[in-house]
Amino acid sequence: MGVQSFFRDSRNFLGRHGSVDDVYDALSGLKDCWSGRLSIDLIRGLPGQYAHDLQAELGSFNPEMVDHVSIYDLTIEDGTPLAVRTGTHFNGPVPGDLEDYGIIEEAGFHRYEVSNYARPGAESMHNQGYWEMNPYLGLGPSAVSLSYYDNNGASGGRSARHLSVASSLEEYLTESPDGYTHTELLSPEDLFIEHLIMGFRQVRGLFLPSITARLDKDISAIIPDSLGRWLEKGLCEVENDRLCLRGDSFSTQNRLILEAWEEMDNGKPFA
Repeated sequence: MGVQSFFRDSRNFLGRHGSVDDVYDALSGLKDCWSGRLSIDLIRGLPGQYAHDLQAELGSFNPEMVDHVSIYDLTIEDGTPLAVRTGTHFNGPVPGDLEDYGIIEEAGFHRYEVSNYARPGAESMHNQGYWEMNPYLGLGPSAVSLSYYDNNGASGGRSARHLSVASSLEEYLTESPDGYTHTELLSPEDLFIEHLIMGFRQVRGLFLPSITARLDKDISAIIPDSLGRWLEKGLCEVENDRLCLRGDSFSTQNRLILEAWEEMDNGKPFA
């Protein structure tokens, strides 16, 4: 359920329909009628007078009602409807790291991804498939799919992203997919960087055997200098075949990914 905020002024700023009472009623109705797990989304980092403390947001509902909470940072890009409607050109800063807000962990949730908290066993299997870079099928206009396939017997398969560019549901349902599907082959460099970006989002880190199987190279052969430096400085560690970020590096992982990209650009490991 996309709550975004439990505060009226924040909801108005974001253009969310429905009152705060409607949100509580919907949560109660779902709890009464839905026997499965329930997840809510919240947004932090709103500008100025709309920036309610995240701890206040988390204290605005009964945590026993939900099993999963996603907390996303707001970015307002120029030209988007929100920027045009509000005349806002805000792109940060956001409040302190979520680890400062122990209330969510005290309520029985654990952080398993940059923006996601769950009760044990309630982690999103759907999203974990994306973060592990597993193949997936997207259905409908504008949907995206990811596939891996054999490279005609050569070592290391290839990967492709398939984008549906159908202009309408009618075209999607009646025309041949060949006519509205755009296929983008991913280079080994792009695929490796996407593995880093997605894998490092998870607290459990990047699954190293996937790198070896999909790229026919061990990570230590792709970015030996960066990896060695990260391990030496204690920015990451290898545990159960996963490369896990540690300490502040989990919140500053973009810098590590840039280091890896620069090393690949200079070393040409896939040439």
